[in-house]
Amino acid sequence: MVHVGVLHTEHWRVGLLFLKAGKNVLCEKPFAMNSRQVKDLVATAKNNNVFLMELHIPRSVEKELGSGALLDIGMYCLQFVLMVFNGERSESIQATGVLLDSEGDAMNNKELEYPLPEPGLPLNFDNSTGLRFEAEEVRQRLLKGLKESPRMPLADSILLRDNG
Repeated sequence: MVHVGVLHTEHWRVGLLFLKAGKNVLCEKPFAMNSRQVKDLVATAKNNNVFLMELHIPRSVEKELGSGALLDIGMYCLQFVLMVFNGERSESIQATGVLLDSEGDAMNNKELEYPLPEPGLPLNFDNSTGLRFEAEEVRQRLLKGLKESPRMPLADSILLRDNG
């Protein structure tokens, strides 16, 4: 399995590279910058009969890096809506936010803490112990011969970015 952990703007290009090489891919959220790129990743995974799933690791708030609150955190709100409405496309979604000087968006400057379990081994990145849940999800699905996770279906990844 390959973990794609590059800048958001490169997820599509790097993901395609590994999918075309026949590798199973676990990609950080967001899969790509738009619906067309997400559909391209999904089609390439299916054409090459490999596993594909997205996960989330925060990035900076620079717009040109494909980041900000909407792509980093807002996807989870939208994912929840998809689960509640069983994958149905909503008629509209409205939200408010803060636009930074960098033109990236941000949350409301309130800080919340969600403690993670203590790691059993030293970590390269703070809080990366939480990544074990995504890695274990991929492992379990691959052991069962699946090419996607029912917890994060590829159709939901497409729907989250499909604006047309």
